[in-house]
Order: sequence, then structure tokens, then C-alpha cells
Amino acid sequence: MGMKLHFSKYHGAGNDFVMVDGRTLERPFLEDEIAYLCHRYFGVGADGLIIIDESDAYDFEMHYFNSDGSSGMMCANGSRCAIAFAKAIGYKFDVAQFSCCDIQYSGKLYDLKEAGTYFPNLIVGSETEEGYFIDTGAPHLVLFKDNFIGLDPRIDGHRLRYHELFAPGGCNVNFVQEVDRHHFEIVTYERGVEDLTLACGTGALAAAIAYADKNEENGKLELNLESDGGLLIIKFHRTENDITEIEVVGPVKHIFSAEIQVQKLSAS
Repeated sequence: MGMKLHFSKYHGAGNDFVMVDGRTLERPFLEDEIAYLCHRYFGVGADGLIIIDESDAYDFEMHYFNSDGSSGMMCANGSRCAIAFAKAIGYKFDVAQFSCCDIQYSGKLYDLKEAGTYFPNLIVGSETEEGYFIDTGAPHLVLFKDNFIGLDPRIDGHRLRYHELFAPGGCNVNFVQEVDRHHFEIVTYERGVEDLTLACGTGALAAAIAYADKNEENGKLELNLESDGGLLIIKFHRTENDITEIEVVGPVKHIFSAEIQVQKLSAS
């Protein structure tokens, strides 16, 4: 049976999300209800759904779901929106400590238009026959291109997303073009959305780390990753063995808040 849902819609560099205060939910969502809410014709329309819940150990807990209703992993742009949303619905913090997928993260609002998420340390990635693979809270394949001429990221992204190398879960696919030193354009095909998205924070982070590994750049680095949805700034410290002091910074925006009667996508 459907339920009336109060929600807010946010975007982080064009990555858009249905945001829900878990304290107000009557019951857990069904997978098809999430797909309905995220559907761009029948529902609200979003790349994913995020629920903010209370936590005994942290300021809040973030639950992320893909737009097809499946349970997602970490979403960097979603987490930046989650920080802004949690603040807006009354959670108290200066620097938020939160969990997602049983991993601790932190982050803060720089102002009403920008937020950053700090990631735990990562190990360097690995080269595959298809590109550079790294897990930044979600699995990513990074391919560097001299230019995007002749590239169809939707077709090529779909093919690589299901490549046997990344079975059974598959991966996200990022096409990256260097504009000038430490400044890149990026296009991402996201699993769970099964399409291109306007931005992907974990993908931008993966691309930045892949570039540093590829060029053996160590020390404190700051790279700009530009997508159709906006600019993300990736900051980290690299050694030959690990990646530390990681932060993903970019724009966040509250688009609107409303109520909707939740139903199954199949009933739409």
C-alpha cells in the first residue's frame, strides 16, 4: 500500500537525489517504490534516493539507493547533498561524522552552495586490459582519451559496465580528457542508473587518483574534474602505497521540497 512521503530534492554538480528524513518514514521502501520515485516520467526524477537516519555512533547514517531501486554503495555527490540536507532538517554539527555502508566518512558545508566530503584512506588502483580500475567506495573503470571525438560514452560505457572482468557486480565507467595540467573533462556511465549522469563524485575521485598513479605524482595534489553538471575539486595526498587526506568538494543545491503519494513503478 502506498504512503504519503515528504521529501526534498537536491543536486550536487547535476547529480540529483530524492532526499528523505528516515525519522518520518512509516515503513521501509520497496525496491519498485524507489524506482518509481526516481523515474523521470512517472515519479520525481533522480539519479538516486538517499535516506538520512539517526545513529548512535555518528551524527547521522546515510542510506543510498540507485535509481533502479537497488541498494547502492557510496555516492560522493549524494553524501555532499546529505550533509546539506541533514543540516536543513535539524541535525547539529560543524563537521559531520556519518556512516555509509558501514564505513565512516566526514564532511562539512562551506556555505549554502558548496560542501565537501572527506574519504577514508585508499590504496592505489590497478591497470587492467580495459583501463584503470579503482574502488573509491564504488567500483570505477577510468579510461583516458586524447579527445572525445568519435566516442559514444553511452554505448561504450554500457559495454564496459558489464565486462566480464568486473563480474558479477559490474562497474561504473569514466571517460577522461585532459584540458590542461590538473584540469580534466569527465563523462561517467553509472551502473544502477544504467545511463550517463551529469556528474559522479566517486568517479571524479577515481579519475584523479588514476591520473596521479599514471604519472607517479606524489605529495599534496588538487585536481579539477569538470562534467556537464559542474566542477568537482579533488584533493588528496599520494604516496607510492596509499592515498590519504582525501576530499571531494563541489556545489550543492536544494531544488524543492514537496509531498508525493508513493506507489510501485509497475502500477504507474
